[in-house]
Amino acid sequence: MADKRGINPYALGRAGNTAYGAIPFMQVVTIASTDTAAVKAFGNTPVPFQMRVVRAFGYMTQAGSASDTVVVQRVRSGTTTSITNTADLSVMSDTDQFDFGQIDNAANVLNKGDTLQVTPAGGTGCVIYIECLREA
Repeated sequence: MADKRGINPYALGRAGNTAYGAIPFMQVVTIASTDTAAVKAFGNTPVPFQMRVVRAFGYMTQAGSASDTVVVQRVRSGTTTSITNTADLSVMSDTDQFDFGQIDNAANVLNKGDTLQVTPAGGTGCVIYIECLREA
């Protein structure tokens, strides 16, 4: 019978200045049209390990309207910092896809205990995919 324990994630190494690589994963955050405050990733809990955000993109679940925007952010010790640029959703149609054009390399590393969140403005629905690398 085959061993069903899988690969020990520590055997894959870590990102950073090593030659081993990292463990990629994705967080999916759904923004409802009624969401006006930040929606937190990881089931509304702090980040469980050090990680790096490498890409963020999404798609609309309804058409945008005037002043609809969304941004991916990090919260550390009560200070909120944008990881991505703010995406303008006001001209988007239902089912349109969009990409955050910028990732701030000074803010894209989250430590264990930080919060990863998506903050909408306006009142449109969308789904955000956040590609990450587990570093430690």
